Amino acid sequence: MPAARVDEVRAQVEALLGSTLLAGAPVFALSSVSGEGVEPLLRHLQAAAAATLERQGGGNFRLSVDRAFTIAGAGLVVTGTALGGEIAVGDEVRALLAGSSERVRSIHGHNASAQRGRAGQRLALNLAELDKARIARGDWIVRDEPAPPVQRFDARLRFLEPVRHWTPVHVHHGAADVPGPVALLDGSGLAQLALERPVGAARGDGFIVRDQSERRTLGGGRVIDVFPPARGPARPERLAWLAAMELEDHAAALDALLALSPAGVNLARFAANRNLPTANGWRFSQPHWQALREKALHYLAAWHARFPDSVGMREDGVLKSLSKDVAATLLEELARGQDSARGARRAARFAPRRAQPRRRRAVEKGRAAARGAASAVNSGNRLRAEAGIESDRGHAVARRASSASRCACRRIVSSCPHS
Repeated sequence: MPAARVDEVRAQVEALLGSTLLAGAPVFALSSVSGEGVEPLLRHLQAAAAATLERQGGGNFRLSVDRAFTIAGAGLVVTGTALGGEIAVGDEVRALLAGSSERVRSIHGHNASAQRGRAGQRLALNLAELDKARIARGDWIVRDEPAPPVQRFDARLRFLEPVRHWTPVHVHHGAADVPGPVALLDGSGLAQLALERPVGAARGDGFIVRDQSERRTLGGGRVIDVFPPARGPARPERLAWLAAMELEDHAAALDALLALSPAGVNLARFAANRNLPTANGWRFSQPHWQALREKALHYLAAWHARFPDSVGMREDGVLKSLSKDVAATLLEELARGQDSARGARRAARFAPRRAQPRRRRAVEKGRAAARGAASAVNSGNRLRAEAGIESDRGHAVARRASSASRCACRRIVSSCPHS
């Protein structure tokens, strides 16, 4: 065929696809008779397959169950497509929705016995001891710690025709068919699916949306975030978070999220969301962490200014002024660095106690009386009498005098193994 005709047909095909989901897709001219053009197509398909397997193979094992049946002498067998990770004979797995666990007795991949299976393969797993009644189509066989079952997730959707906000639809994810409304977050295709039953979704999973009668396909999409907030799904800062989560590169996505979040990024959720190996703790950008430190130190300084006679403040006081998710980590760093710890308290060295001279003298007398007492347990009234402390503030001064001691029932222990 003349080259001019080939170019003409290529242009016609590209124009025809221009208004569809295949717009911009590569077009290959080839002949099944002469074999011309077949080799470039094969190279393209092999590269695409390798890229897909590389992207999916490093995460936790996830297999979408489409069939579950029993074989005499073998027990339960589940079949499906592995969408992430690897599995081997002897590995312990669990049914994500059913919640039961079992070891893999044998594996079949593409109708042949195998010792291992990986993402992209169609597999049959023999899980002898699991109860078939508990495993249904749409469940997931998983290993390690993928994202938990969820009923809401944010996604990028492409519709074949306009869809209204909160339209009831059917979502086909994996082998599951779950009804629920679709909430449109903006005009670019961001949406949130609120499903009637949990599914085993993870970021990057594809799904199909059909109408309520399941007669028409409305469009399709990919999961972005399986941990949407309870409120404000369409706030500008939330939409910026979703834009960062859409980045394919994990490191780039994490950096973008750190720049957006003054409260830090929960690494366990980040890893589960993207089906990565288990991670723990929180990560912060340096500017945001420094801002949190300054906020905590400012709160400590204000507290010491208000209560100058106190040895320090309890940790829950700082927890009330900061996000509970990050306060514990922040307090640990402050305790290791600028702050000293005494029991369950933190005292800021930068904010020394500035007791009034009169009260300071009373405290010193109380300490002297406590040290000179013959008994380890001293009555508060006795210490006040010996130190000449007024009764209306005697208990406060007595506690201050024994700040390193243990107070119980208006008595002060000046020598205690717990002090």
